[in-house]
Amino acid sequence: MTSSSTLKMVCNKDQVSLYKDVINVADKTYKIVFNARNDGFPISTMIGFKMYTLLYELNRDIIHSFKVIKENDESIEMVFLFKSVGKEFGIAPKFMHTITTADSIQSPHSCCVFNSVDVRNENDNNISIPKKYERLYTNKSILTIHLISNNELHFDFTFSLKDNDENNGNNDNNDKNQNEKNELPIYMENSVALMIKKMFCRLKVFTERMT
Repeated sequence: MTSSSTLKMVCNKDQVSLYKDVINVADKTYKIVFNARNDGFPISTMIGFKMYTLLYELNRDIIHSFKVIKENDESIEMVFLFKSVGKEFGIAPKFMHTITTADSIQSPHSCCVFNSVDVRNENDNNISIPKKYERLYTNKSILTIHLISNNELHFDFTFSLKDNDENNGNNDNNDKNQNEKNELPIYMENSVALMIKKMFCRLKVFTERMT
């Protein structure tokens, strides 16, 4: 868990705060925090795996495609294909393939925790990822939604973004060179995190305007 003392503010526009862990730099860990309130609609009913479909629908200019591979009451397997960030630098577009589980915690405060981990196998016939896409390794991300009331939610999303798989010790030099080639320039290192923040900004606006 990232402590507040390691975090530096990247952007707090639109009442959505994006922080970066500046102590454990190699982890490329970020945190997005915001509240959503709608006195005219019980937004607590929106909590669930359906939020991921909503994120796609609200961000089609960012997400090229979204597919649910498997889903049940406890987990969902998803593939996101993102439009290119840093195309002018020859950076390949990215994809995420994750399994997310949901757990409800009733005390001391009611919340729902969504834990996402990378899926390492793309050999399933239901999965078709064009060769031009490079995997964006999230390793593990945790989205915690606190139920302040039926009309107010607090979002806390911690995630890491990497272009290589440090959990795989079998990468050869060609793989490493390819990963280095597809890394964003230093001055653009926050661009993907800012893109994800933009997605959640739109979720906040949509949530607060529901009737």
